[in-house]
Amino acid sequence: MKSLSDVVSGAGLHIYADIALVIFLAVFVAILARVLFTGRSHWEHERNLPLEDDAPTPSTSRDREFPHADQ
Repeated sequence: MKSLSDVVSGAGLHIYADIALVIFLAVFVAILARVLFTGRSHWEHERNLPLEDDAPTPSTSRDREFPHADQ
């Protein structure tokens, strides 16, 4: 019984594994570069987002039509 690697190499499909590896590495390097080279002020803003006091947005159409129906 042939193994999967024998079938893939016999069919000439090994180039897809190489392409997938290159795409993965390119995306990884892009994400790493964005994280490392993003300014400190951006991260300060992101860090404080959960603490900001925003008005809640209506989650259903009923809430938009009757905003104070439950009160």
